[in-house]
Amino acid sequence: MHYFTLKNKMNTASASASTGDDETMVAATAAPVASAASRSKKGGYSCCVCYRHFQTRKGLKEHNEQTCRLIHLTRAEKRFNEDKCIDTTPTIRELYTAIKILSDKVIFLENRVGELESGGGGAAGRRRAADAKIEFLNKIKPEKPYLEWLNDLRVQRKHLEAVFEADILAGIVSLLDDARGAGGGGIPIYIFDKCHKIYVYDHVDDELKWAPSMSVENFHKFVDNLCFRILREFMKWKEEYNALIESNTYWEDKYLNNSKKIFLQKRHYERVYLGVKAYFGGLGGSAGVLK
Repeated sequence: MHYFTLKNKMNTASASASTGDDETMVAATAAPVASAASRSKKGGYSCCVCYRHFQTRKGLKEHNEQTCRLIHLTRAEKRFNEDKCIDTTPTIRELYTAIKILSDKVIFLENRVGELESGGGGAAGRRRAADAKIEFLNKIKPEKPYLEWLNDLRVQRKHLEAVFEADILAGIVSLLDDARGAGGGGIPIYIFDKCHKIYVYDHVDDELKWAPSMSVENFHKFVDNLCFRILREFMKWKEEYNALIESNTYWEDKYLNNSKKIFLQKRHYERVYLGVKAYFGGLGGSAGVLK
């Protein structure tokens, strides 16, 4: 009898302990749910991530649960987020393509703005702008058409000296200044401000007139031709002073310094193109366009 009574008491105690463990487990499982409301049974508020207790809602707000959640992310969660947000670095080719596309869009928008400023939008506005430019150019009468003028262009020693004193752009400007003459209308090339079309005074359909007939590529070839003519004058200068260059350190240094101004690196040509383009854009009276 004593044995059975003792066994019943033990079973009752074990059941009570099991019930207590289950209740504890349920409470632990429900704790995050209860705290997700950020309201604590003790009074006040608790963070649903780190369970830190705060007396006021303002304290909980300053704690910032989102920041706390980020800090307490597991390694697996962080790795998952990084994989979602990963972005491959573009190649040099992809960057070049993107820059070229943006450059083309900028040129298009600049042309469009120039058209809008000069004659309004639409086809009618563009025609009015083009007619206004031709009307303006018809007041300029170069002595020779473009091809004849280019063939007669001669580089002199003073133009080479301008290169020695500054750079090859200064030599080209000196050459073009002399080609303009006293009247200032001797050059059969004109470029309007904020316009990428290059107008040339030459024979078009058996008629001598101004027309936007020079492409950017041909304009670059024109500038290259001027650089080549200066180079030929430089070679003549070298032949004249060759004996001094080979025997005198001063003249040897002078030759080397001048050579650097004549033989341009590829990256320097863009500056020369832009400078000559600015020169033609300033023929309407704009002073100091190369500054």
